[in-house]
Amino acid sequence: MSTERIGQYRIDSLVKTFYVEAKADKADAKYRRFMKSKGGERRLAWLLRHHEAEPPHGAETVARDQFDFLLAYYSLRELAATIGYAPMIVDASLDNASVILDDPAVTRFREQHYPLLLPAMALARLQGRWQPCGENGGRAHGLFEEFLQLVRRRNEDDDIDTFLWFLDDGYFGEDNIDQTLKLLGDPDRVAQALKSSPHRRSWTESSVVGFASYLRFLMQLAWLLEQASDYPLLRSGMWHYNAYWLTAMRQKFRRMLVKSIHLMTPWASVAGNAVEAADQQQLLFDSVFDERIGIPYLEAATTIVRPELLKNLGATESLQARMWSA
Repeated sequence: MSTERIGQYRIDSLVKTFYVEAKADKADAKYRRFMKSKGGERRLAWLLRHHEAEPPHGAETVARDQFDFLLAYYSLRELAATIGYAPMIVDASLDNASVILDDPAVTRFREQHYPLLLPAMALARLQGRWQPCGENGGRAHGLFEEFLQLVRRRNEDDDIDTFLWFLDDGYFGEDNIDQTLKLLGDPDRVAQALKSSPHRRSWTESSVVGFASYLRFLMQLAWLLEQASDYPLLRSGMWHYNAYWLTAMRQKFRRMLVKSIHLMTPWASVAGNAVEAADQQQLLFDSVFDERIGIPYLEAATTIVRPELLKNLGATESLQARMWSA
């Protein structure tokens, strides 16, 4: 099979899994409708507000999730192009990407409210301001394919979504992160939650199950990051894809992880050996939560993206000092 056909096959797979099946295409279509309707820009800006202004509800939550998946899709296409896995050919899934990514409301969403580097780099690539295509090779591409499978499984896990929503100060009625921590201390209820049908779980039970699932996800991510040590842009890109949770939520997650591992001790038969859990915690904070992993992409971005984004990503002062000393 020719290089061109392989590239097109990979693009088709990315489109199918992360644009169509993830319903990112719904956000693309919704954006176009917003721009054609009276007051659409204002309604888009409100939809993409920071959740602290007013938590989204109902259909808003679904629409925001779709925009999240659209930005995630652009991010994966950017990383795929950077490592030479698949070129960023402007197909039907990307024909409005530059407009969307450069929209003021979308820019605030991805640079100020929830700072993300990869969508900005995708925009730069689409505009011809960033063209690297390196780190080619079967090993890098194989690791990227494993990363894609990990992302797909995580996207399909509603319990992880519940846990991360609570971790980010979200709530459903009386269910929140405090109730999650409280339940973690009750071995019988934890066992019940882990064994229960997903359709019968309370939001707090779902969060506990999601916490356990997210820990497994992070351990798998840690392994991938270690395996990709010879491919700094790939490694950095995989880290940046998850960077919001690994930076903005870092200290909050650390406190929860420390407390939850302490609470795991009385129900080690359910959660696994508590000593091993503590070792895994240390591994997480030695690898996955190490912001230095993100340096290669940040170094490339310093002359490409807006300084405000770099500042919001923490790429000034302390991180820059670490960049030069890494």
